[in-house]
Amino acid sequence: LSALIRGRKINLEFAKKWLKDYIQSVCFLTTNAFGYIGSFCVLRHIFHHVNIVSASFLPGFVAALMAIAVERPERRSMLAVYVTNVAAESAWNALVDHGYVKPIFKGDMLIFAATMSVLGYYFRQAKPLNQMITSIMQVIMGPEESGLTIEQRKSAPRIQIPQYLEQNSNL
Repeated sequence: LSALIRGRKINLEFAKKWLKDYIQSVCFLTTNAFGYIGSFCVLRHIFHHVNIVSASFLPGFVAALMAIAVERPERRSMLAVYVTNVAAESAWNALVDHGYVKPIFKGDMLIFAATMSVLGYYFRQAKPLNQMITSIMQVIMGPEESGLTIEQRKSAPRIQIPQYLEQNSNL
């Protein structure tokens, strides 16, 4: 999908690279899943009992450490963004389900708006955060809004609002 967004030609060399990346991502997910199960069993054997820490946090942490070592370094930041979003949503839903907080009307829209504002901020920076995110944002917002034009905007002459209104008083 990212190759189509970037407009890359799909040839044999690209197919080989895609297959390698696909297998590496499958290994990442497999390591994460089986790492969690294996860590759970090992920790249960070490502690001789199961509690909230040994059943959830520690196995998840160990599995994530093992899995992130398998994934490509350039994809780690994208995974961090994705996992942070999923973790925040899961934590919020757990708090709502247990009655610790009340659900917020259209809260998912607020989270989406906050996320888009942060992405929009980074999108307009002179140095792009991530090429794939920048490509997707250029499709959504248009290339003229990207950070590539910030330097041009800085060098452009500024319009002085009071002088502009005096000169164009017929507006």
